[in-house]
Amino acid sequence: MRALSLASTALAVALLSLSSCGNAETYSDLPTRGGMSAVSSASGLPDYIVRADGVLDAVPFRGVRRVWQLHGASSGATPEPLSVVEEVAGDGAGSFSIELMDVLELPSTMESSLFPLTHQRSVDVYWRTRDFQIRGIARAEQNYTFVEHAGSFSVAGHPCHRVEIQRVAPIGGRPGRYIVDIEPSTGFVLASRELDAQGEEIQSMSYDSITFRPDFAGLDLRNGTFSGSPLDLYASLEAVVGFDVLVPDVLPQGFEITDALLFSIPSGFTANAESFLTGGDWVRFTGTDGIESITFAHGNTMLVSSGVVESSIRIVSEGAWEYGFGRVAGVSFVVAGRVDAQDLRRLVESAF
Repeated sequence: MRALSLASTALAVALLSLSSCGNAETYSDLPTRGGMSAVSSASGLPDYIVRADGVLDAVPFRGVRRVWQLHGASSGATPEPLSVVEEVAGDGAGSFSIELMDVLELPSTMESSLFPLTHQRSVDVYWRTRDFQIRGIARAEQNYTFVEHAGSFSVAGHPCHRVEIQRVAPIGGRPGRYIVDIEPSTGFVLASRELDAQGEEIQSMSYDSITFRPDFAGLDLRNGTFSGSPLDLYASLEAVVGFDVLVPDVLPQGFEITDALLFSIPSGFTANAESFLTGGDWVRFTGTDGIESITFAHGNTMLVSSGVVESSIRIVSEGAWEYGFGRVAGVSFVVAGRVDAQDLRRLVESAF
């Protein structure tokens, strides 16, 4: 993403990880998460896997973790590792903190002097979309198989269950294969590995230390760069937001749109006159297959000047992610997902 300015990149990732103004569900009976009324009781999976659904916004924690990613594999470039140490925390109600502690390895395409700033401006996306998560247990069961590993496993001093998760139908060239270590009383994922079609590791995360129900002293917890108001997918969106809403209807196999948000970008955040990230009202849609997520956001369609026919779609790779930016018929958009670039392009085209 070096072709984009840091300001544009920061805005783009912020659009993909907005927080709604709704109330998050919290649990006070740690170390065991109970009362999972939002999860289908028909699930045949073990309780600790069911608890992993939405765990980041339900369990207060603070810890230090190592994150490793292989950059360039999805774009055809020579893969290079990115490895960092982060202090991460969440209050169990939607607020979080991710602080860069150390950079262990950095791809040659990234500038070491700028990386800390890029990392800081990307923490919203890291929290919501980078790491392995279960984002709806019923949908995950439809699209993935779950196989428990025999044996005893421990991460950061906590006994864990190890589970191999495999997508039933690969998304293009992405097999969707993960090995995760789950702390059973909370459902918290303490370690995860993603493997490619050859079984080689392309991304991993593991906690060196973690405390549940911690002291958050010294941390600046945040909810995200922008807050959004949730929209009812079954209502007339145009009547609510005041302009035409572009809903993508071609998603990768197994994905469904699960939520929509209305939010505003302050005009002062616009990077420059040529930036596709324009100030004003935006609508964001999020879809998931139960584990992976895909996001599409577009600007106010009423702000397009008469006669504008400008269209440009640019898709870039960042680790295992594909990001799309640009305008279609003068309307600005951002799209992202851990899917093939052609899937993102089809999604954008279907919305317009």
